[in-house]
Amino acid sequence: MVAIEEIAGSLSDRTRLKILKLLTEKSLSNTEIFKAMPEIKYRESIFKAIKKLQRIGLIRRKYVEGLQGYKYSLAFKKIELSSQLVVKLIKWIVFDKNSDASTIKATVFKIIINELIVKF
Repeated sequence: MVAIEEIAGSLSDRTRLKILKLLTEKSLSNTEIFKAMPEIKYRESIFKAIKKLQRIGLIRRKYVEGLQGYKYSLAFKKIELSSQLVVKLIKWIVFDKNSDASTIKATVFKIIINELIVKF
């Protein structure tokens, strides 16, 4: 099982967030992802971001015969935050005094707030 800190840390990276956003539209190869992100200079950056997202279970990879390569897609259709998870996240943000996690905490807090605003 992946720790919440690891998932939150993964979501605090702009490259990984943009990859997730691109994959909401359709499955893409790493070359297609790279071409859709002109601000990224090195393909290796995309590859590392994809590997991280795949390792924590947010995206999956499937071999495509005609392409003779892999396409990546989201490993989920929709993310729902249970009220218990939101409470745990808020407690972690407020009470955990680990200063190394401050950027991660700020990102998670923004995600929670955006999710709550969207639901209302």
